[in-house]
Amino acid sequence: MNKTLKVTKSNELIRASYHLTLLELRIILFGISKINPMREMPGRHDVNCYEMAEFYNIEVTDFWFKIKHAFCERFFERKIIIKDNERTVISRWIFEIEINDNTKILSYIYNPSILPHLSQLEKRFTSYGLKYISKMTSLYSIRFYEWSIMQLNAAKKNNVTFQKTVEELKEDLVLQDKYKQLGDFKKRVLDVAKEEISDLTNITFDYTIEKQGHHIKYIEFKASFKPNQPEETPMQSKSPPITATPEPAKKSSGEYKAAADYTPAPWMPRLDQDSPPASSDEDTPRAAAFKEFAAQKTQKENEELKTTRLSHEEVDSTTDCERLNYTIKERTRYINEIEAMKPDNELTLKHLDDERQYLAQAMNRRDMLASKGYQTDVPCFYDKKVDNKGGI
Repeated sequence: MNKTLKVTKSNELIRASYHLTLLELRIILFGISKINPMREMPGRHDVNCYEMAEFYNIEVTDFWFKIKHAFCERFFERKIIIKDNERTVISRWIFEIEINDNTKILSYIYNPSILPHLSQLEKRFTSYGLKYISKMTSLYSIRFYEWSIMQLNAAKKNNVTFQKTVEELKEDLVLQDKYKQLGDFKKRVLDVAKEEISDLTNITFDYTIEKQGHHIKYIEFKASFKPNQPEETPMQSKSPPITATPEPAKKSSGEYKAAADYTPAPWMPRLDQDSPPASSDEDTPRAAAFKEFAAQKTQKENEELKTTRLSHEEVDSTTDCERLNYTIKERTRYINEIEAMKPDNELTLKHLDDERQYLAQAMNRRDMLASKGYQTDVPCFYDKKVDNKGGI
């Protein structure tokens, strides 16, 4: 298990109101741990299922099936409510998903309203080690742990108390229609979080229910760093702090530049897309794999791998064309919707440019297949679903 992975999110995102399944939350947090929070995030985000299954100690075949089911059928529709002072934003996490059964790569694009809470963060954010939540069996334990770490970081103390009403908790956890009885809420949510956080993480966690007569006034939570445990504040963490860093030295042409659009083979570990391994790792398998990849990439100069993320000749041509037609259709629709709003926000305009590039790549790929004699005018699977069932 990689013990160095860190999740970094804005405090607004940690306080947001949303409901996910445990699997969906695990996938999202693992993906976030691969993001450099100090830099601009690329439009498309890739998650390697082999790495994720190894991290969570799950058999990869069964895990891949569950991931496809969770992301493609449920998570796509999940909404999130982010509040910032007087401003409330209701959004979805993502608006496009792409899966690759050969490489077991899950690729998705975050909604533009989510991006500022994950990248280019300068203040009011919280970081914690992904290892602490990896064995939790309750998604509510993860949410309480995030709240506790956020409060500890803000207070810059080893212990802290904070309060929430039952109504606030149910709104944040989207439990308005569940656990009507306090006893059920304690048993299913509070007690499980107390046990898992205290047993599995670097803090202790407890709560006290404050009553006014027969009415519950609020619930007070107490969180404390355990002795001799690394604190998760950026200033006090023993691992390198998440701070602005100077740009890395320029790399020679073709040396590591290709890493950003390279899909690793199943046997190869996921490589840092921003820089090669540190010199202290020169003798490790990871460093050797990186050097082998860089040399192979420079020699082959494979134009398809350099220009498009969709290049896999091993994929059946008909399936490939179906996916391309679907991608072209949906991206065109999405670009038209954004252009119709006449955006003037710099982030949105940058995202729109990225979408146009992805669309051009998909169209180039389809033209290339047509030039090789493949039939490219096949209906996408979305259209087939409409034709066969008479509607969605």
